[in-house]
Amino acid sequence: MLGIEELRGELARVTYRPGWRFFLYPHRHGEGIWLSIRAELPSADHPAQAGMVNIKTAVPPIPDAAYLFEWLAYRLGRVEAHECREFLRVDGVRLHDPHADEANDE
Repeated sequence: MLGIEELRGELARVTYRPGWRFFLYPHRHGEGIWLSIRAELPSADHPAQAGMVNIKTAVPPIPDAAYLFEWLAYRLGRVEAHECREFLRVDGVRLHDPHADEANDE
């Protein structure tokens, strides 16, 4: 498995949307390596305003660079899906609010 320094080297090769930044760090309670995705995004409720988001997620064991890039693409897809649910509205009402109490119900 790749260690944090090897992962950082591979992650340094990655570009995504303008202003999006990726940081790897060891979890302070010893729960492995974590990824922080930081970006300034418009507010879904106030589009003229922007705010900094800092999405943190545990990194699974990564055997090689190809796996890292596939996992990162998956993780970014989840972030994009969340943003889609924040912005998609019908008659001004969110169709699937990702922050609603029932958002994570099965």
